[in-house]
Amino acid sequence: MKWTYLCKWILAILVVVGLSYLHLQANFIPKEILLFVGMFLIVAMLKFPKRMKNRRLTWK
Repeated sequence: MKWTYLCKWILAILVVVGLSYLHLQANFIPKEILLFVGMFLIVAMLKFPKRMKNRRLTWK
């Protein structure tokens, strides 16, 4: 397993823990949508950079 992939998973877990903490402390995000917000953020962090990796920014 690559270190960058492992770091992304650790970051994703920290995001879910942070969202749970916000929910418990200030009821920031309703618990009904907390799971979906967490899953969306995890998928976005793990998939989006892979698609952008193949694209090159060129200045014209």
